[in-house]
Amino acid sequence: MSMQPIPTSKESSRMASAERSTEAALDPVLSIAGLNVTFATSSGLVEAVRGVDLTASKGEIVAIVGESGSGKSVTSRAILGLHPTNATVAGSIKLSGEELVGLNEERFNEVRGSRISMVFQEPSRALNPVFTIGSQMVDTIRIHRGVSRKEARDRAIEMLGLVGIPEPQERLGYYPHQLSGGQKQRVMIATAVSCDPELIIADEPTTALDVTVQAEILRLLRDLRDRLGTTILLITHNMGVVADIADRVVVMNQGRIVETAGTFELFAAPKDAYTRTLLSVVPQLQSVEAGGAETELVSTQEPAILKVSELTVRFSRGFGRGNFLAVDDVSFALGAGETLAIVGESGSGKSTVAKTIAGLQKPTLGTVRLHGVDPHGSNGRRARELRRGVGYIFQDPNGSLNPHHRVEASIGAPLSLERGHSSKQISNRIDELLDAVRLPRSIRTKYPHQLSGGQSQRVAIARALIRRPSLLIADEPTSALDVSVQAQVLTLLEELKDDLGFACLFITHDLAVASSFADTAVVMSKGRVVEHGPAVRVLGDPQAEYTKKLVAALPIADPVRQRARRKLIGVSSVSSR
Repeated sequence: MSMQPIPTSKESSRMASAERSTEAALDPVLSIAGLNVTFATSSGLVEAVRGVDLTASKGEIVAIVGESGSGKSVTSRAILGLHPTNATVAGSIKLSGEELVGLNEERFNEVRGSRISMVFQEPSRALNPVFTIGSQMVDTIRIHRGVSRKEARDRAIEMLGLVGIPEPQERLGYYPHQLSGGQKQRVMIATAVSCDPELIIADEPTTALDVTVQAEILRLLRDLRDRLGTTILLITHNMGVVADIADRVVVMNQGRIVETAGTFELFAAPKDAYTRTLLSVVPQLQSVEAGGAETELVSTQEPAILKVSELTVRFSRGFGRGNFLAVDDVSFALGAGETLAIVGESGSGKSTVAKTIAGLQKPTLGTVRLHGVDPHGSNGRRARELRRGVGYIFQDPNGSLNPHHRVEASIGAPLSLERGHSSKQISNRIDELLDAVRLPRSIRTKYPHQLSGGQSQRVAIARALIRRPSLLIADEPTSALDVSVQAQVLTLLEELKDDLGFACLFITHDLAVASSFADTAVVMSKGRVVEHGPAVRVLGDPQAEYTKKLVAALPIADPVRQRARRKLIGVSSVSSR
C-alpha cells in the first residue's frame, strides 16, 4: 500500500481553509443573505449596504476589508442590531438558524454578549475609566449567564488567565488606566469570550497597537479559535493582519461585496480591480538592496534645522515616589528636506521626544536646538518665534479639530491668534493650503463630523503648515487610515516637503511606512536609542536585537510567507505585557 505524501504547511493551510469553507456552506454559524441597510438623511436616502451575502462557519475567521464608507462596519453593527433609528435593515441575518432581522430589543439584548460579542477598536473608550476591570467583567457575566457574584468573579479570573493576563486575581482590582494598551485589549477579548459566544466580531482590534502587541493579540485570537472553536468576523484595513490570521476574505466597496475568496487565493490572484488596488498600496518593508548601498546617515547639513543632544526627560511620580525616566540621553540631527522616523513601542519615549522638541515639555538634561538656538533656554519672545517654525500633526485629527469650528477656522487658528495678519491675508492663506492638500475650497464651511478620515487628516496637515514651518512633527498621522488613504497622505506629505523644503520628524509604530517614507530612522526602547541610521538599513537589515524583534513581529501582506515566517521566528514567544 502506497503512503500518501505529507502536505506542506501551505497545502495544510489551504486544506483547512477549504474544509471551513465547506462547513460554512453546509452549517454556517452566521448567514447573511441580501442584506440592505439604508439611512434616511436630510439629503435623502443613503444606501450604505446593498445586497450583501456572507457566511461564516464554526471555528472560521472571516475578514471583511475595504475603505472607510465601504459598509463593513455598518454590516457588523447590523448583525448586533446596533444601527441608529434612521436606519432601515432589510434582508436576512441568521445566527445558527435564528433570524436576527426584525428581532425585538428584549431578545436582542439576550443575544448580545451571550451569543454574539464585540471587540472594539479602542479598548480605552470601551472600558469605563471609573470602574475596575473586575467589576465591569463581573457585571457583564452576571447579566448574560445569571450566576452569583462569586461565580462571575471566578469566571472573570479564569478568562483573564485564558487570554494571558498575569496575576489575574490581582488585576481584577485594576482600573483601565493601570493597564497597557495590549492588556486592555486582552481584557476586552476576555470579556467577549466569557459567555461562550458563538460569534465574536472584532472591529479593528489591533489598529492602535504596537507591532509586538499586535502579534500577541493575533496569536490570542488564533488560539481562542483553535481551543474554543469560536467563529470570528474580523473587520480590518491591515492586509498584513488578514494574511496572518484569516481563512477567508470578503472585500467590500461602496456598500457591496466585490470579491470573496480564500485568503491564499485572494492574495495570489485577486480578481476584482478594487482588490488589486487595495493590495498594491500596502506599504512594504524596503530591503537594503532596494534602497541602495547607502549605509551612512543622510543628514550632512550644518547647521541642522534640528539637533537633539543628550536629551533626558524625567517625570515626577508624585507623593514622594521619585522620578520616572521617560527619555534617556537621546541624540540625533535633522537637516532641511530630510525625514527622520522615530519608531518603537508605546512607552519607548518617542512622543515625549516630539513634545519636548515642540516646546510642550521641558527637558531635564540636554538640549534641543532649532536653527542652532535652544528654545527652552531663550527668552519668551524668542522662544515663541522658534516654536512658530514648528508644525504639529496629531495622531487623531478628529480629536485635535474643534467640533464646533468650521474647517476654515481650524486651519486659520494659528494665524488668527497672532497679530499682524489681516482677515484677507488669513483667508488667502487658507485657500492656498486647501489647494496644496488637494481639498476643494468649498470644504471651508464644513464641520469636522462632515469630513472623512482622509479629509480630516488633510485639514490637520494644512493647519500645521499655515505658518510655513521649517520643521513638521507628524505623530502617527496615518495609523487610523485605510491603506489607500494612507498612501495618498504619505504621497501628499512627500510632495509638500519637496515643494516647501521643511524637515519632517515622523513618529510611527508602522515599520513598513517608516521604511518606505523616511530617510533615517531612530529606534527607541525604554527611553533610549537602540539603533540609528538610514531607514532602509535599520529596518531592512537591523543589527540591534530589539529592532529585530520589532521587524519580526510585523505581519506582511503575503499569507504564504507570513505564516511560514510566523513559525520560523516564533512570534508566539513574545511575552505578554
